[in-house]
Amino acid sequence: MSISRKIAMTGAFVCFVIGISAVYGEEHQSGSDRPLCGPHRATILDLADRIISDRPQAKRFSQRHFGTAASYLKLRYDDLDFASGLDLMDRVQGGTQRQAHGLKEVRLAFAISKLGVVEGLKTDDRPAVEIFADFSPIVIRQILLADAGATFLELLAAVRSSPDLVKGFDARYFNGLGVHNWVVDQSDDFKLTLARNAEAAGELGVAAMVLGSRQDLSAYDALLERHQEQNLAKRAGPDKLSIYLASVNNQIAPVPVPGDDEESRQRRARYHEILRASFQMGGMAWLSILFNQTGAEGPIADASRDFLAEIEAGRLQPRTELDPAWVYLYGRLSEEMGDENLNQQMTGFSLGKTVRHYADTAQTTLNWMIARQAMVAYLTETDTGLPSRPSALPPDFDWEAWTAAASALRSDKDDLPLGVDRTIFLELLLAKGDVTQAVELANKFLPPTDRLWFYRDVMIRLDHLCEGYTVFPGAELSMGGDILYRFDGK
Repeated sequence: MSISRKIAMTGAFVCFVIGISAVYGEEHQSGSDRPLCGPHRATILDLADRIISDRPQAKRFSQRHFGTAASYLKLRYDDLDFASGLDLMDRVQGGTQRQAHGLKEVRLAFAISKLGVVEGLKTDDRPAVEIFADFSPIVIRQILLADAGATFLELLAAVRSSPDLVKGFDARYFNGLGVHNWVVDQSDDFKLTLARNAEAAGELGVAAMVLGSRQDLSAYDALLERHQEQNLAKRAGPDKLSIYLASVNNQIAPVPVPGDDEESRQRRARYHEILRASFQMGGMAWLSILFNQTGAEGPIADASRDFLAEIEAGRLQPRTELDPAWVYLYGRLSEEMGDENLNQQMTGFSLGKTVRHYADTAQTTLNWMIARQAMVAYLTETDTGLPSRPSALPPDFDWEAWTAAASALRSDKDDLPLGVDRTIFLELLLAKGDVTQAVELANKFLPPTDRLWFYRDVMIRLDHLCEGYTVFPGAELSMGGDILYRFDGK
């Protein structure tokens, strides 16, 4: 299986690092600052309830995809106490053949947030050291936050003393070089304390990467100096900070690497820009897959640079409104790489339905986004005429189906256009801003599994406009687009 496909299917951080190495040797806004939230809070909870209620109707293995995000958002938006939260998750797990993927880990993280690490881990039947050995980012983050890594390091030592656990654990732990990803949103002070605890325990890889993820890198430099004899720089030196995503969040340019010539410096700068853009794409970092697949460093870096400039200027907000951001990025990539080449490459890998309910190949997914964005002005009546076919769409895209659906919607017709894919009509309702009607039509027309994917997608889109509980800096890369469920702060 190719590295690109592993990223798309599993979201594994280690797979991404290996893939990049083969090619080369911010806090989100709070809900109170998000003016678009409004009545969406109630809709989020309604959709969560619908998912939990309808989950048993999903086809067999599909059941495992539903219930975890819904439970998590109910826990957060309803601010449930410990007993009520556990009761909710027990109800979700009951009554179906397939357990909701990740809900066990959410339950543990929730328990730790309410009871502390020791008591929280007791809510699982297994010994604490076995739970820790699974190395779930959801649980590990909660353990790290509890006491800046003190308990984390105790459990780490316990795993290391167990021959039955350590081999499988080490494959996931990756010498601690990814631990910083689960605390990337924490303050420099917290990271300094965590790093000091890790250094004292001899976990120098953890200490180095955590310090390398700070805005102030002086403590990182001092750590490398203190451990010259162990040759720490070989494992976690400046040349590794971008690769392992440590410096991507806080450093605009790559950390200088001693001995680099001008060509190497320029190459690292382009590489860092691609990673920075991938890091804050929202949804999933398909840009990194495209780069891994093509090695088109120059064109992708140029597009990344402009994408980052639009984010910095506030004209794009990928973690709040994904579609316009991705459409812009695709347009710039098309300019740099050529329509046909980009289309061919984007057809070569898939995006999961956790990105969008209609997701398929990356190209198909972007086609829908491009068509949707082209219709927004027409549907919201800021433009009176149907838009022209976007030039970025490939020749085989059925633009006529979209214009038919948009015309019917603009005319306030009750019935769906004959022969038009119902999901197109639903997506255009969302583009128009009529979430309630879209949900009701989905309930009426879509089969159970498709309906649940639609509910989940809309629920998460609305959360991005509200509190952003499903948003985490860099999850686009470190989690492969999966949600890092968390219970610290609001």
